[in-house]
Amino acid sequence: MIVIVVVLSIIGHTAFCVELINRTHATARLTHHTQKIIRNVLLLQILVWPFFLAAFRTPAPSLLPAAEWLQQLPAMVQQLLYGTALLALIPLHHTWRWQRRGKRQFLAAVASLPISTEHAGTTPDLRGTPGLLGRAFPWNEIWSPVLTLKSIVVTGPAAATISPDRALRILHLSDLHFDGTPGPEYYRSVIEACLQQEFDLVALTGDLTDRHDQIPHLIELLRPLQDRAPCLFILGNHDWRNEPQAIRASMQHAGWVDVGGKQRRLQTPAGPILVAGSEFPWMPQHPPDLSADDNDTLRLLLTHTPDDLSFASRQGFDVVLAGHTHGGHVVLPVLGPVFSPSRYGVRFAAGLFQTGQLWMHVSRGVGGMHSLRWRCPPEVTLLTVAPDSRVSRGHTGR
Repeated sequence: MIVIVVVLSIIGHTAFCVELINRTHATARLTHHTQKIIRNVLLLQILVWPFFLAAFRTPAPSLLPAAEWLQQLPAMVQQLLYGTALLALIPLHHTWRWQRRGKRQFLAAVASLPISTEHAGTTPDLRGTPGLLGRAFPWNEIWSPVLTLKSIVVTGPAAATISPDRALRILHLSDLHFDGTPGPEYYRSVIEACLQQEFDLVALTGDLTDRHDQIPHLIELLRPLQDRAPCLFILGNHDWRNEPQAIRASMQHAGWVDVGGKQRRLQTPAGPILVAGSEFPWMPQHPPDLSADDNDTLRLLLTHTPDDLSFASRQGFDVVLAGHTHGGHVVLPVLGPVFSPSRYGVRFAAGLFQTGQLWMHVSRGVGGMHSLRWRCPPEVTLLTVAPDSRVSRGHTGR
């Protein structure tokens, strides 16, 4: 019995610390430096906790009944032991939700096409040099990106504005983190794979780089996309730590359309759409209020974080494109994603989600400041948006 309680205590304490890391990394109220300190302290607590409990062991615990062993513990330690054991319900709940629905949402793709990065080379200047953990982990998928094909069916008034014969095709890229790892040839491989697809719009949902001096090189790599379709972007939290106005100006000068805190109406081969962008909470400004607008145009929101889901729902958006969470970087068997910087925790770590008439796609991202992936390969997504055939083409009004 004591062994079970101690094991549950370790599991519960670990889960609680991970939840705190996820939540504290979802806010803009804390600086990056403060978040890093909090993360390191909590990770240290995870490592120390078993040794803390072991420090209260008796010389011969096997000779004592469980009740007597517990009674010998200080009152505060007893409370911590039972309290953290109860917290083991957190991973149990995560596992239940992952097995019931999350895994299906995470894997919701018509097809997942591997992107060859063999010609990216093996020297550091071509592929980049990951951190020690990334190099040591034998199953690291950081250099195994995929192009996922996903489709959604929109209902309501928006469906009436999309051509029944021509679906809207959006190329969704997120979290490039262009800073040298992976190297430029990795990104070139990804762009070449994208160019083999047909798309009407390119949506880049933040975290372009961790080094603003790399933006000219990134722009040059992305330029072929601009020859194919309108390219829209917003900034993410990493961009806001690296001279955001310089990044924004460079992207705009190169021809990318900035929708951060703005909205644009576009005419696409599939019909007219409204595209807005949110960089909240790092830039405390949402796009203009659309709640009173009765326009039937399909509404698309570009946001860096899935935490904008409630805002998108209130504003009547039909499709949300987000990133930021990297799918959790690591997806454990049975349990699912672990680390996800969101106030929702791992609930929207990656995949397709539907809430009423609203669809949200959360990308696993192309790159990452932390060069470790397991059961969660980097991705770029071609998202097909089609109308529900049951919707009357003459229906109007929101």
